[in-house]
Amino acid sequence: AEVRPLVSSLNRLFSLVNDQTQAQRRFVADAAHQLRTPLAGLQAQVEAWAQATRSMTPGELLSLRAEQVLRLRDATRRTSQLANQLLALSRADSVNTDGQPLQAIDLVELCETVLAAQLDAASTRHLDLGLDTAPALALGHAWLLRELLMNLVDNAVKYTPAGGHITVRCGRCAAPAASVWLEVEDDGPGIPPD
Repeated sequence: AEVRPLVSSLNRLFSLVNDQTQAQRRFVADAAHQLRTPLAGLQAQVEAWAQATRSMTPGELLSLRAEQVLRLRDATRRTSQLANQLLALSRADSVNTDGQPLQAIDLVELCETVLAAQLDAASTRHLDLGLDTAPALALGHAWLLRELLMNLVDNAVKYTPAGGHITVRCGRCAAPAASVWLEVEDDGPGIPPD
């Protein structure tokens, strides 16, 4: 009877350690799988570029270099973004957010920051990025909310047809007084119901 509480506590501790180990294994497997495709594409582009430059005239070489540099830039951006998303996922899995203090987050500033980060990608696709905000403060974990909004805007940029519109909005609800909202609207195809 005296040892039972100690045994229960140790079992809970071992269970937590096992869960963390499993989460880490899943993350490593997911990261390896997710990074394999963009890295293979990046490597193929570099090798194709190197092979093509051997038999070209200086004028052709200059034209090819400009095109290839843009492709490589886009591939490295996608790979970097994927790595950042995987790291955020790992951080979310490994950190107990319940134990962390909530922060006051200025949603207008968050929206502006995320749109600024997506401006080049949107311009390349001739997308109209809009911002419609009213002052709003939320309590939460800033890095999680930033990842959420970055992911939503990134998906909107990827899937909205060229020449389309993307608008990021935030504001306060009339009631209850402490409620705020955040929205990303685009004219992309949306997510199929199934």
